[in-house]
Amino acid sequence: MTLKTTAFADGAPIPAKYTQAGEQVSPALTWTNVPPNTASFVLHMHDLEVARNRT
Repeated sequence: MTLKTTAFADGAPIPAKYTQAGEQVSPALTWTNVPPNTASFVLHMHDLEVARNRT
C-alpha cells in the first residue's frame, strides 16, 4: 500500500493549515495498491519532535 498527499513534501513539516493551530482541515490523501476487500484505513501519527522536546 502507498499513501500520498500533494499537500506537503515527503519529510517536510506539515503546514500549519492542517494542524490544531491552523484551519484544522485535513490534507487530501490518496491510497494506492490497496488489498482487495479492504473496508477502512487507520493512520496513526506520532510526532517525534514533540516526543523528544516535550513541547
